[in-house]
Amino acid sequence: MPKNKFFHHLYHIPKKLWVVIFLSYFIPFFVEVNTPNDLITEIYTETIWFISLLPTLIFAYFFGKKGGSVSVLLSITVLFLSQLIDNIGDDFSFWTVPLTWQIAFTNVVLGFGIGLLAEKLRQKQTALELALAELNEKRKELYDLAFYDPLTHLPNRRLFNKYADEILHYSKEANTVFSIMFLDLDGFKEVNDTLGHEAGDLLLKTVSQRLKKCVRANDIVARIAGDEFIILLPGISHEQAVKIAERVIETLQAPIVIGNNSVSVTTSIGISSYPLDGNEIKMLVKKADIAMYQAKRSGKNNYRIADENAISL
Repeated sequence: MPKNKFFHHLYHIPKKLWVVIFLSYFIPFFVEVNTPNDLITEIYTETIWFISLLPTLIFAYFFGKKGGSVSVLLSITVLFLSQLIDNIGDDFSFWTVPLTWQIAFTNVVLGFGIGLLAEKLRQKQTALELALAELNEKRKELYDLAFYDPLTHLPNRRLFNKYADEILHYSKEANTVFSIMFLDLDGFKEVNDTLGHEAGDLLLKTVSQRLKKCVRANDIVARIAGDEFIILLPGISHEQAVKIAERVIETLQAPIVIGNNSVSVTTSIGISSYPLDGNEIKMLVKKADIAMYQAKRSGKNNYRIADENAISL
């Protein structure tokens, strides 16, 4: 695409309009040269006048005032040449032809008027596009603040609950299952206290990336608190969730390099499933949370499946 502004506008003039521009100059020229003076009628004059205005409108729209000026010069030049050729050998004054004055004056008025209007409209359009882009950016920022964790860019608790309610509604209608995994990092506090909050933030980002690699694209990994994560697994039963939990535990055990330090954290996981452990999201999350604490009390770095008698809501 041309970088020069003039050629940029030329580039964006549709091919069909170039045909119109060419014919708008060629037809008056051809007719003027080849039509005897005694056959020139009022209809002919008005037709030539109208046709000659088309390039002015087109150039003024695409190029503004400058385009209108160029079109005025081209129109008058074509008209002059046509009349000059038509009157070879005769004594005539170009500016004494009424049609010449009419076309010239109209082209000047339309060329500058429409050109100026087109420039103003284009400026307004540009300003509006910038305002809309800024508004959309602000809207996206507000949406991200409302529904995503600013550190890891994972869904937050609010967005998780929204997704979970949708999955629950679908599962009830389709008679399918889903599971919830509640995770808490083991040893995160020690890393945070020893290496500082910046190192802790880098650790959480790395853990987030590893968690997403352990699950499918349609599974939901969310960060709901400092070092607490929750995973929603649509269509996954208890047995399948256990295999995923084992994969998560193995993946998170790998050392994480932060600056010049290599740190290791593990995770404790609690698992609950619909409809076996409840038919409401609040109950399923609570049971997975309790199962996670049972995993911590039993030595950490492992998982526990929710006990159906653990709570009664």
